[in-house]
Amino acid sequence: MRVRHSQYWWHIIGWIAYLCTVIIGTEQADRSFWIYLTSVKIPAILLFYTCLGYIFPRYLFTNKYGMLIIVTLTAILLSIVSRFLLLGLIAGVDFLKEASFEDWQFEFWRHFRLSLGFIGIALALWYYTKNSEMEKVLLESELSALKQQINPHFLYNTLNYFYSKSLTVSPDLARGIGILSELMRYSIGSTQGHGQASLHDEIIQINHYIELQQLRFCNKLQIVFEQSISNPEQKIVSMILMNFVENAFKHGDLHDPSLPLKIYLQSNAKELTFEIENKIADKSNKTTSGIGIENTKKRLAIAYPGRHTLHISKTGSTYIVQLTIVW
Repeated sequence: MRVRHSQYWWHIIGWIAYLCTVIIGTEQADRSFWIYLTSVKIPAILLFYTCLGYIFPRYLFTNKYGMLIIVTLTAILLSIVSRFLLLGLIAGVDFLKEASFEDWQFEFWRHFRLSLGFIGIALALWYYTKNSEMEKVLLESELSALKQQINPHFLYNTLNYFYSKSLTVSPDLARGIGILSELMRYSIGSTQGHGQASLHDEIIQINHYIELQQLRFCNKLQIVFEQSISNPEQKIVSMILMNFVENAFKHGDLHDPSLPLKIYLQSNAKELTFEIENKIADKSNKTTSGIGIENTKKRLAIAYPGRHTLHISKTGSTYIVQLTIVW
């Protein structure tokens, strides 16, 4: 979790208030007290931000609980080692050599308990901040959808009217309008609720989009779409996969039989794997991800923090997208 600029002052004020209560609570703030305060609190605060900024975002909700425990315990041990190193630097004391085993054991477990307390506070703050960010994103999405609701619904109803009128004129035209109407309906629905859909529905919309593009180009596009889904009802953030498909059609050359558009989608009980390969069009000046892809990256980061990997690369004349999501 990144600490926003507006939150820096709240963090500073919070630590100042905490340290003030420690200072006020002591009977005599002599040299030994300041040595204790520096050698104990600095490692604990560093542990707090290590958990808040790295461990929790990377390992929570990833089903890697063993790794989470190992990394957290390692961070605690490093914090304890830092505490004794700081004590040696500030006070010139080699605690491990000069202190008795009982003293060393007492200080070790005291710092361990303190570390657990700081980790608990970091966890509570991380949960609160994450939920606040999710609520803000959902609210902005719903507000944006409400602002644009009239025009999409008007267009959707108009397309249905055109569809009914075109049935007797051209079956291909009617089919194209029907598919476009369905894509519009699905797009409107994807902005409501939690913005999730089943893999089954997502695949249907991808097939609709491919069929619509084939109608535009008289079925001359070279496309391979392979899928292996163990649970079609598995939920996924809607339109995530579609955005990558649209990007391939927008910037790809799909007329070369030797380099067709390849779409692979596989999902099992543990994870989803999604890959796209397409030949880059000669007239396409866009070989890097644009605004649509950047927005998709943000949605992935919010919906699947620490549970997804996305690699976008260019190899020769081929554009490759590789996405993995851990359920």
